[in-house]
Amino acid sequence: MRPVTGYYLRQACFAIGHSVSLLLSLSPFDLWPFGFFAPVLLLIAADEQRDKRPGQIALAALLFAAATTAITFGWIFATIWCYSGQNVFLSISLSAIYAILFQLKFPLVFFLLKVSRLTLRRGAFEVLAIAAVLALGDALAPELFPWSWGNGIAAEPHLRQLAAIGSVYLMSFFAALIAATGTAMWLNRHGSLAREFKAQKLPFAVLTLLLLSGILFRYWPSPNGERPSLRMAIAQTNIGAAASAKSSDADFAREAVTRLFQQSAEAVQLYAPLDVVLWPEATMPFHSASPDAANREIYSVTFDGVLEYLLRRASVAVIFQDMYRDKSALTSRLSLRDARASSAQNYFKRRLVPWGEYLPFGSRRWFPEAGQYSAPAGRANELEMKLGQHNTPPTYQQMVLEVGLLQQPALLRQKFSLPAEQSTVRIKPLLCYEALYPADAETQTADIIVNLASDAWFGDGIEGAQHASAAMLRAVENGRPMLRAAMSGISFAVDFKGDDLAPRTGQGRSELLFAEVPLETRKTPFSRLGMFIFYALMVLALWPWLVQKIIFSRIRENR
Repeated sequence: MRPVTGYYLRQACFAIGHSVSLLLSLSPFDLWPFGFFAPVLLLIAADEQRDKRPGQIALAALLFAAATTAITFGWIFATIWCYSGQNVFLSISLSAIYAILFQLKFPLVFFLLKVSRLTLRRGAFEVLAIAAVLALGDALAPELFPWSWGNGIAAEPHLRQLAAIGSVYLMSFFAALIAATGTAMWLNRHGSLAREFKAQKLPFAVLTLLLLSGILFRYWPSPNGERPSLRMAIAQTNIGAAASAKSSDADFAREAVTRLFQQSAEAVQLYAPLDVVLWPEATMPFHSASPDAANREIYSVTFDGVLEYLLRRASVAVIFQDMYRDKSALTSRLSLRDARASSAQNYFKRRLVPWGEYLPFGSRRWFPEAGQYSAPAGRANELEMKLGQHNTPPTYQQMVLEVGLLQQPALLRQKFSLPAEQSTVRIKPLLCYEALYPADAETQTADIIVNLASDAWFGDGIEGAQHASAAMLRAVENGRPMLRAAMSGISFAVDFKGDDLAPRTGQGRSELLFAEVPLETRKTPFSRLGMFIFYALMVLALWPWLVQKIIFSRIRENR
């Protein structure tokens, strides 16, 4: 009985150490060396499972899942509490169910290592294969809010360039390979250090090649560095979580649109000439800017008026999110108000948050704040934003005198003409947590990636920093600058290498962010081949071990 108890105690210690290390490696701490220590503890735990029964391994995986949910992503409990409106006990129970359903990478990795009999106590081929198994577990396990061991090293600017080759999951492979190589040398330390270095020369060669690739992508210049910059501002209004009870709250709606206008007007005065203003997701919740008959019940005349005023009086395009009803379907859309004379272009959110934006199953009794959105079928589209020629913006005194026009968008359309078209910027749109999925952001043609998000439901903790840091890697993967406008933070503007172009906003406060964004892009292996290149590289990493296993199997058969 004692050996079994000791086994579970050690597995629990490894699980807690892994979760704390992962937490410290992620934003806002960004202590990226801990990103290598987290998979070390995972691999040591797996090494102890070589002679254990499936039930014991499953329980160890559950310990890792529970620790990661409670420690690294502790904000999940608070979110479930807010969304469900239930008591603490039920929220804890739902969090435990979340850990079982959406932290499946732990049992997946542990059982893959067990079934394949992969161990770090053998040769270099096994080290490569184990690192590939960890990275594949990252990529294949279903998750509600994706995270990766690769995110743990994203704060290091050279290592995050590996995402340009094979997505964030190639960063996972690099972190896992460092961990596997070091752990193998520790487990086999009875030999000389020189002998162990020699035994691991293949993993060291792969690590060196990957590191040199990251350095190369870090300093390789953009081939189109002469393109003009985009002068943009983000209005982070921080109006708070919009519970369904506020859908009929006129004061809340008035406060929301007032903040939008005031912050946008401030941006026009401070940073003229301004090309575009970004309004985050849910800055005007429960409303639509479309005056057509289908949206009459959710149409806000002031919402529409502010958009028209900024475009026609200040020559500033606006990228925003609102609700849109198409026949009987209620959708969440990202839209433009720009210099084109035709109707605005729209992108409709395709990846909805389960239990947040729709109910996959179950009763509304348990999730009273869940939305009722629908996701359109078909491929995601990109948008073309027509920027207008810069006119002299209205003064502050003029804006004060003209504030009554915000209630008359039809009059604004009659009285002021659209600005003359000057240039076109192609946008890859992403709404909220769509930016956490590499495949959703893949593009070869966009000039810039735009992500509108709202993290207000998660409170003022560390979720906003973790979410923003993970989303930033979409810029690196695709070689495109990225703008992220988050209603409660954290908002940012980064270039195609993931470097900040302006200080990021804080969490849980109203702020205005301005940046000149160079429209410099680069073609990356990921933007051309997508996730295919990652899976191809993982097969390549597994190939030596598979060949060795086949040869040894045939030798045993011949005997």
